[in-house]
Amino acid sequence: MTPGWTFEAELWEAGHRVVAGVDEAGRGAWAGPVVVGVVLLPVTSHPFVDSKSVGPARRAVLAAAVRALPEEDRPDHVVFAGDGPTMPLVRSLVDGDPWLQARCRFLGMIEDTAEFLAAIDYLVLSSETEGLPNVVLEAMAMSRPVVSTGVSDIPRVIEGAGVVAERGDVATFAAALRAMQRRTPAERRELGEHGRRRVERDYDIVEVAERFWRAHAALLPGVQGPAPRRAAKG
Repeated sequence: MTPGWTFEAELWEAGHRVVAGVDEAGRGAWAGPVVVGVVLLPVTSHPFVDSKSVGPARRAVLAAAVRALPEEDRPDHVVFAGDGPTMPLVRSLVDGDPWLQARCRFLGMIEDTAEFLAAIDYLVLSSETEGLPNVVLEAMAMSRPVVSTGVSDIPRVIEGAGVVAERGDVATFAAALRAMQRRTPAERRELGEHGRRRVERDYDIVEVAERFWRAHAALLPGVQGPAPRRAAKG
């Protein structure tokens, strides 16, 4: 889906004057009732940047980093998942290099994330801004090591489960890829298993919900007792 104002424009034309987009609540609702606050900003201009936005140069970092490596340090295949307005730049970079052209695949939007992650040896994320990206946690849950830019909380999350590179720096990204490539399959499995254990320990949905509940209870005197537990399905 290409970012734009199409959906909002349709609602405005239908006579709706206040249109607010709300991010999904995820599974935090398991911790109790959800209260959503919506901030309405002028359509014409505002000072905020989407945390998921990646500029054209950043989109090309992975392909450029692979190209910067000697062939013996390159992965056998590179698969690009997802899509967006800057993907043509990445395709043009790949098309301009015979080695990349022969070994890169563009999968587009992924419908089955678990199947995709099960088919790769490790995940590479070249974002320039992030919060706590689900795809990193999903890869770790699938026992896959991660190579990522060191933005936001990612270095702490993947400590012991991957390799960190500087944001937007092709040389350090190439070095991170080389470090992952030079690990044996057994060493990569060890990284992946460490990541799996961390996700189970720190990001289990029940544990996360209870932590949210405890944080809310500390701030809201009226909230008492343990977090509600999700009823088991029988």
